[in-house]
Amino acid sequence: MAEMLNEDQDAEYSPPEHRAMIPNAAALFVSDFLGDMAPIELALTKAADRGVRGVLLQVLDPSEEAFPFHGRTIFESVGGGVRHETLKANDLKDRYLNRLAERKSDLQRLCARTGWQYGLHHTESSAQTGLLWTYQAMSTGARI
Repeated sequence: MAEMLNEDQDAEYSPPEHRAMIPNAAALFVSDFLGDMAPIELALTKAADRGVRGVLLQVLDPSEEAFPFHGRTIFESVGGGVRHETLKANDLKDRYLNRLAERKSDLQRLCARTGWQYGLHHTESSAQTGLLWTYQAMSTGARI
């Protein structure tokens, strides 16, 4: 796993990997899950078909939840491949927050449908909080 995590990838967003999951195992997917929803749905559905249960942990920054941007703003992905400039960022706020709420709701429904647990962690909270929640979810509720 360390070798895999150390590989450079050109993709801006990598979908969860589902092909090598062992039947009846437990899995953990951690991401912001703001990319294409279809690969996420495919991965969880395939995992559930194999009896794999687990946790989907969405990690978001407080600025992604509050959208505190006004005026001219340049939004750029971490990899730099996606860039959007606007002169009126505040005009995007309501639409963005609605889409984010829809995404979180879609992820929660997908997890409920596949027997997985959904969690949300914010980057301003300590990593320990997210890890403890994940440990509890994996050890108590993720397996059916």
